[in-house]
Amino acid sequence: MNNHVIDRCLVPCVYAPPLQRAGIPTGSHELTLYTRNLEWVSRPKKGSNSAEPFITMVTTFIIALYNPQSPTSSRPDVKQEWVHKHSNKGITTLTLCRLGLAKACTTCALSSSKWGIDIQALTSSEIAEKHEEVIRLIKTGGAYGGYDAIVYLMGKCTADCLAKNLYVKVRALPTLGGTTSHVSTAASTSSSSSLLSFKRTMRDWDNDSRITTTGADGTSQKKKRS
Repeated sequence: MNNHVIDRCLVPCVYAPPLQRAGIPTGSHELTLYTRNLEWVSRPKKGSNSAEPFITMVTTFIIALYNPQSPTSSRPDVKQEWVHKHSNKGITTLTLCRLGLAKACTTCALSSSKWGIDIQALTSSEIAEKHEEVIRLIKTGGAYGGYDAIVYLMGKCTADCLAKNLYVKVRALPTLGGTTSHVSTAASTSSSSSLLSFKRTMRDWDNDSRITTTGADGTSQKKKRS
């Protein structure tokens, strides 16, 4: 899901804007909302302008930090070097927070953060909970399910960015006089390619919510997670 978001919407706008330490909230919930609603901006840096190699680097970055057997994860010196190497490309632990893949625990998450202290990985139960809620929002939200899921996981700023690129549809808001308006006029319609991509993503997520079991006869079948 996150790779698809980066591919469709963010590249080359993969950086956080300049931040002023004054006004940054300290509470965990407020800090999460703050980080996920920062604007996505671009910078004249190499390595963040092409979606395909950028996606590969982001995926590798996530695995290297999340896998406890990874040399990057198990050795603090290598970890810091790894994070520093990719930060110029906009691939940072803060980016993981903004994509709903990590937790910002202190205000240092916004600068000079330490993985495991200022920014922490999600637990297995937290990942399962987020996955379940994203699936629910997609399935029950109709044409607006994709937007609702992105708001839940990554914040309204990212969802609006996707809507401007016609990847998700913003809900129409009632106005005085009996008419309706849209938060984003660009998102009020959807291109055929975006719609097909959205449907494919829904099918992928639906498949992800199932598990494969093997019967007594050796055949495999998928069933819903309990």
